[in-house]
Amino acid sequence: MAIKLVTPVCNRLPVPCKLPRSGGGPERAADLVARYGGEEFALIGPCTDPTGAIHVAQVIRSQVRNCAIAHRSSPVSQYVTLSLGVATIKPTSDTEPPMLIAAADRALYQAKASGRDRLFFNDSLIANCKL
Repeated sequence: MAIKLVTPVCNRLPVPCKLPRSGGGPERAADLVARYGGEEFALIGPCTDPTGAIHVAQVIRSQVRNCAIAHRSSPVSQYVTLSLGVATIKPTSDTEPPMLIAAADRALYQAKASGRDRLFFNDSLIANCKL
């Protein structure tokens, strides 16, 4: 699973609003959350099926929304929102890690182009995967 999310105010999140690590968020030892570019973050969750990946992304989005962080310059909402791109892949000899990141990136830009504050799932790698 790869989830890419974007927030232009990521450096200004108040300390009390750290995302809880319970309730379906990234909490397994193998999960990794890291900054991936200026205002983007990536969450890599090995061995996560599409349903699980979408669930984790929905939980993260909901937790940020519940923080109600003011964002006066947003054209979308008076509060910080997240646009998320989600992709999963079943590793085979025909797949490589950059393919997963690219699929999540395409989903992220679909979410942003569709009005922001959205979650998009890219299933192209599943459809093309030889099982």
